[in-house]
Amino acid sequence: MSFTKVQTGVKVASSTTNPRSIALGSDPQLGSVVCLGIWNAQSANTITSVVDANGNNYTITDTSPVGAGGAGRIWLAYLIAPANADKTVTVTFGTSGESNALWLDEFAPPAGMYASWDYDSSGSGNSTNINSPTLTVRERGELLYSLGAGIGVELGGDVAGELEMLLLVFADRHVACLVEQHVGRL
Repeated sequence: MSFTKVQTGVKVASSTTNPRSIALGSDPQLGSVVCLGIWNAQSANTITSVVDANGNNYTITDTSPVGAGGAGRIWLAYLIAPANADKTVTVTFGTSGESNALWLDEFAPPAGMYASWDYDSSGSGNSTNINSPTLTVRERGELLYSLGAGIGVELGGDVAGELEMLLLVFADRHVACLVEQHVGRL
């Protein structure tokens, strides 16, 4: 058994809006894992809050933010959805006027299972071959959520310097997230 992607990630193009909101198509299901990728062009910027429209605070992972080698900073935030989770999430940055982008995805654990946070890791480099960080899959079925940024390259056909999300799902029953952060477990 493995996690199921419930709602396709929503990507908001680069903007200087602060605070910045993003929405899924519908409210997350109770117990789902909602992953939010955040990119900001200002390497010294901070995040003051990540909250849904019903006041549920997202947890920013331990290794966030991660410097993106001159391409700003990357954060990963997540929520194990409570019954009142809302589809709209708002991120407030410490400094306004900087380009930023958001990605939001919802994943449901297998029936009868419960998700929990496992661990995260980060790495950086300036190579075309990304081989850091290394995450150890601790149990079958982990969900691995990855974020990365680059300068001077087009990521997924979008503006150079923006964040790109990569999703890897291992067969069976756990949540994990990676490359510039996030790993959880059932």
